[in-house]
Amino acid sequence: EQNTTQPDDEFELDFVDPDTHFCFGGDSQDKGVGGPEIIRQLLKFKAKYPHRVHLIIGNRDANKLRFLSELSADALSDPAVASDTSFPWWLPEPKRVTPEMYLAQNPSPHSDLETLRASRLRWMLKETMGADGAFEARRMELMLQWEGAVDDEDVVSSFMDEVDPEKSKEDAWMLEYLRQAQIGYVYHGTVFVHGGLSENNIGTVPGRSDRIGNIHQWLAALNEWARDQVAAYEAEPSDGKNSRTRVFDGILDYTVAGGNDGKTVIVCDHTENGNCAPIPQLVQKYLLINGCNRIVVGHKPHGDCPSVIRAGGDSGCAVIMADTSYSEMGHVTVKSDEDGPICQWVDNRGQALCEVLVYPDGSVEVHGTRADGRAVEY
Repeated sequence: EQNTTQPDDEFELDFVDPDTHFCFGGDSQDKGVGGPEIIRQLLKFKAKYPHRVHLIIGNRDANKLRFLSELSADALSDPAVASDTSFPWWLPEPKRVTPEMYLAQNPSPHSDLETLRASRLRWMLKETMGADGAFEARRMELMLQWEGAVDDEDVVSSFMDEVDPEKSKEDAWMLEYLRQAQIGYVYHGTVFVHGGLSENNIGTVPGRSDRIGNIHQWLAALNEWARDQVAAYEAEPSDGKNSRTRVFDGILDYTVAGGNDGKTVIVCDHTENGNCAPIPQLVQKYLLINGCNRIVVGHKPHGDCPSVIRAGGDSGCAVIMADTSYSEMGHVTVKSDEDGPICQWVDNRGQALCEVLVYPDGSVEVHGTRADGRAVEY
């Protein structure tokens, strides 16, 4: 029962109904101003209702574990890292931009470590995380929070602090999210994962050669593996520069295209050439044998309200794709006070906002607002 929440005057999440659960599907930041506050609110919600609030790991959550190792002094001073054409390995070679290439295209008059670190972070966000604009969005967020000037070093510190095991839970909010989150969750026959289920990934766990037939045992093993990866990161967060030998490389690999030999439920989707794709027969069979008949996913933006794929009629399976983050490309959001506009940023979601309600009897309801402001309910 993924439930509507009612914010109070301080925008604190809470339940309307005492018997419902809430599942957040991951990718908590990189979409304009507001990511840190969203995560803090989700963590407060989870702390208040630990067994009713369920947080899913998305690629835009776990990939932040790269910051401390790739922004370390050792990595920044290593010319081999700056000119490494094999990185990022998950992108086709023609699309790769090295830090050296980026710096040549975006020169700086200063060459000190902090200036280089800011440049490297901008490169990471734009060229390896699909988060162009996130650096300036974070600056705007800090300006609104601090009500004062914010320099590049402040922005860099904010990104690094969010995954620093030595910081408090309040400052290392992204790391705390990953501690509390899971890769998959099942409730009333509905499976929640960030990306999707395929014939390749279903039942598999990194490091194991078998396919686990029981879905509850499978997701328990997959979630345990993720917790172990986060713990390995906390033990050595600055390990390995940009290499694939980092002690926590498993979860980094699991969150990129083609990672884990394509056996990842985080970077997977149910589309083909931009259109909804049929649900694979093996996936349908696996779900039905395990008493499940529905998958709710995000990851792949698809329209301005959730898309539904059905197979096998009323006794079959369905996929609900709920990512509407590309609903209004180029939409500009303006933050104002009584004196007028303070700042603005591009928010490709626009007004689109929908929720998926799953009821104990197996029925599902979608309702919300489309990009043009029209209400939607089905």
